[in-house]
Amino acid sequence: MLLGLGPCEQECQDLLALQAECPAERPDGVRALAADEPVTVLYTGGTLGRPKLAAHSSRLYDALVDLDAPADPAETASENSRSAFPGMDPETDRVLVSTLLTHGSGHLTSIQALLAGVALVVLPEFEAGAALEVLREERITTTMFVPPMLYALLDHPECKAGALPRLRRVVVAGAASSPSRLQQAVDVFGPVISQGYGQSEALGITAFAAEDLASKGAERPELWGSCGLPIFDTQIEIRSEDGAATLPARQVGEVCVQGETVMLGYYEDPQRTAEALQDGWLRTGDLGYVDAEGYLYLVDRAKDIIVTGSTSDNVYSRVLEDFLLTLPGVRNAAALGVPDEEYGEAVQIFLATAEGVDIDPDEVGSAVTAELGELYRPRKTVLLAELPTTKVGKVDKKALRAAWVIGA
Repeated sequence: MLLGLGPCEQECQDLLALQAECPAERPDGVRALAADEPVTVLYTGGTLGRPKLAAHSSRLYDALVDLDAPADPAETASENSRSAFPGMDPETDRVLVSTLLTHGSGHLTSIQALLAGVALVVLPEFEAGAALEVLREERITTTMFVPPMLYALLDHPECKAGALPRLRRVVVAGAASSPSRLQQAVDVFGPVISQGYGQSEALGITAFAAEDLASKGAERPELWGSCGLPIFDTQIEIRSEDGAATLPARQVGEVCVQGETVMLGYYEDPQRTAEALQDGWLRTGDLGYVDAEGYLYLVDRAKDIIVTGSTSDNVYSRVLEDFLLTLPGVRNAAALGVPDEEYGEAVQIFLATAEGVDIDPDEVGSAVTAELGELYRPRKTVLLAELPTTKVGKVDKKALRAAWVIGA
């Protein structure tokens, strides 16, 4: 069924017309949904297998309304940037949605745009050239990209400084972003790039406002690798592998979250719900740490850690991928652990390279070793024109493994 907000040329149900016909008071016999009943089901990204269905109650939308409410002017810029898109003006702002509306990123973007009453443009599918054209012709001021989308945009020959003068806010979320690529985006688009961290199970965990990222990143370069501070009403703890102990600052563990944007559970899936939600805390499956000021840094997905070497040490794929993206000619990168008779797992990397650029795998291995140590040296390097992505634009490591590891 096609729904619309107002009349439309295609045959669709006008939700505003239906709203006008609704009675002012709830009719007898029509009960209100309880706070623990689902009203929305969102697909997870599915990067590790079959997507799960994260069920949310009305409290998620109550929290989104609170996020868009005016903040105390006395608060700092970071504290005041509680929403993904704060301060939108219905008269001047136009929002582009580039990811699936059934996924958390697309849903959050569209809902916050509608709450603010601004024009919303939906991209049917992402392709960098088409996205640039829409950004320019539709006079888009605000959008959200997952990292591979941003990288593809930056690599397009028409993406140059000054090409999108109306663009004033780009949220990068959905997966960990490369610090070097974020800095490149600021060089091209200006100080309009903000970081966000969330997942379908918790739509909004941390945020790093654009003005803060640019200014504080210049003073403390390590902050380019952070996804910011907890948003309003969200608590974060870094816990040990078994979830029993809360770890101190700068110690890597699983990111656990509590707050109004956390899901009720996986729809009609009590077993996986019990695994993810424990005592009201969501186990995100992401590994990271917080610094002394509370900034969150992600280092890997728990299931993506590569355990290798003579002492079975951890190789964090995000640390390796971030470094690979600093190498000339590398447009995107992914690291996997592959079976190894001697060490159990070995590091294998996949590089999307720029057209016409020759990359020597041996030189890449030497650069990795010099920067990160012998443990991170890739056993094998696969060069590709582009990396496969999921329907929400994330690098599809499952597809890489199927095509280039098992089938190799």
